[in-house]
Amino acid sequence: MLDGIDDIDWAALEHAYGPADDVPDLLRAAGSPDPDARAGALDELYPTLCHQGSVYSATAAAVPFVARLALDGPGDRPRLLWLLHGAARGTGREHRRVRRAVAVAFPSLLDLAADEDPSVRRAMVWITAALDEASLPLLPLLRARLEAEGDPRVRADVVTALGLLDVSPRAGEARNRALLSDPEPLVRRAAATDLLRTAPLPLPVGLVDAVLDAHGAPVADDGSHHPWPGSYRPLGERLMDDPDAAMRAVERGAPLAWRLTEAWRDREEAVLPWLAEAAAEAVGGGAGGAEEAGGNAPGGGAAGGPTVSADAAARGTEALCRVARVGAALRGGQSAPWLEPLLRSDNPAVRVAATNAAVRLRVPGAVGLVVRLMDELPEEAAEFRLAPLSAPGTVVPAAVEVFGPAAEPVARRVAAGPRTAWLDALRPFPVLAAGCVDALIRLLPASAGVLAGLGPAAGPAAVRALRDLAGTGDLSAASALARLTGETGPVLDVVRASADDGARRTAAVRVGARLGPPAAVLLPLLEEEMRAPSGTDRAAAATAIWRVTGRTHDTAPVVARQLARAGDLYEPHLVALRTLAAMGLLPGQARPAVRRIALSARRVVPGFPCDGTPHPDLEARRLARRLLAAAG
Repeated sequence: MLDGIDDIDWAALEHAYGPADDVPDLLRAAGSPDPDARAGALDELYPTLCHQGSVYSATAAAVPFVARLALDGPGDRPRLLWLLHGAARGTGREHRRVRRAVAVAFPSLLDLAADEDPSVRRAMVWITAALDEASLPLLPLLRARLEAEGDPRVRADVVTALGLLDVSPRAGEARNRALLSDPEPLVRRAAATDLLRTAPLPLPVGLVDAVLDAHGAPVADDGSHHPWPGSYRPLGERLMDDPDAAMRAVERGAPLAWRLTEAWRDREEAVLPWLAEAAAEAVGGGAGGAEEAGGNAPGGGAAGGPTVSADAAARGTEALCRVARVGAALRGGQSAPWLEPLLRSDNPAVRVAATNAAVRLRVPGAVGLVVRLMDELPEEAAEFRLAPLSAPGTVVPAAVEVFGPAAEPVARRVAAGPRTAWLDALRPFPVLAAGCVDALIRLLPASAGVLAGLGPAAGPAAVRALRDLAGTGDLSAASALARLTGETGPVLDVVRASADDGARRTAAVRVGARLGPPAAVLLPLLEEEMRAPSGTDRAAAATAIWRVTGRTHDTAPVVARQLARAGDLYEPHLVALRTLAAMGLLPGQARPAVRRIALSARRVVPGFPCDGTPHPDLEARRLARRLLAAAG
């Protein structure tokens, strides 16, 4: 089976981990009569030759031997075929050569298309589809396989493969429409999915219903794990092209509610009941998991048990984070009985996440819930993160952000025992902040911004503490000192002491944007940064110059260019949008981008990660609409 293997200079070839001189021994082990030896070799071969989708020069050389082992070896035929399939789908510099190698070896395997093992037959279908145009001569065999195949899963895969490969669109459509009445749900789903792939938008309701009526098949997939080439559109992804079709699927139990509101605007009210159900089910151990609960009417989530497992808590907090983000876009103010058991959970993470959801939903009594949480679980309320990249203690400043002056009880509790993660809650309540200056001083440098906002009420002790900290090179303290006293010397010293020219310009931009006119002495550095190679850096410098000087004739066009070239918006583009909105100017070159941001039915700003805060796309649309209204 492995004749000629030693004729290849394997050491001159590469795989994922370097020189491929170990591949011959792995291939020999893959042909061993010992099942354990075969399994171990295949465990190594796949990531070595097809590492995370990438293929290599050694992959092409190994393909003929893998094909021989699949045909005549002692066992593990499906795994060997999966390796060939991975090679055919591979990416990287060698992908064309590898695919050709699989195409050359594949005809010798065609008898396996009728193998008694369905998993072998499925793998053969996947390889056929992966070979793309090289498989076109095999279309008659694939059509014959559709007629002869008895296993529903294999038959459904044949339908999908034919849809991807068939060069006769009309014949393919006729075949798929006939299959919509097939007795097997998996086959019906595959046929309807292929029809949806090329159907015009909006998607035909009948086809969507045909997919959803295939009860024996999963109603949706996330598209991340499938055996098909890049031209394939997973069902969930295709449904997401049409928000009404996606919502129809959600109402029929498809786990698409979160994806729907992340892709499309103004769908929050429709999906909220399904996300709420998911949160309740996740903590209660239901089938909803970290996605949405499927197949149940919204509004009847079960309470968590007396003890919540770690896995259930993780699923529940993720689901509650989604509820909070969606709730932030709504008027809110209604009771949420499904939250009650989660607010009483024995798991602190679930309680914090549930309280945050109550805040964003503006549930009556939410301010009291936050105060109770701060008293009963102060550490968790301060340090809990709703997402790995989110700031800790989200729920306390969120209460002040949402309820404003009505959240004074929360701010009073913060003033009674300030914590770093809670400090933003004091900014709108300077009187309360002034009453705990000593505690704020102990929390420097995190509290520098709060102290700076107090003005004279900060007192001489705060001034001394900020001056001392600024002397150590702390930029936040130096900026706060300048705001409090007008002393710009310390902040300028910190900027000048930066490690290099680039760091000095970056620091100057930060200070200029914060201080405005008092940072005028930094203008030479800001002007230099406005000539930087990076458009993002130029726009940031232009913003700082405008803050310092009020100039718009040369700064607004720079900011506008940053926004005009945005596809999907990220934080730098949002900053540019904020700056134009603050200027009240809409240069012509930015108008198309601003119109798209204001009027698009789709999200234009990604919301990853979900940290329980409002979706950033909401701010983008609000600013864009304000700009358009001002510009006329």
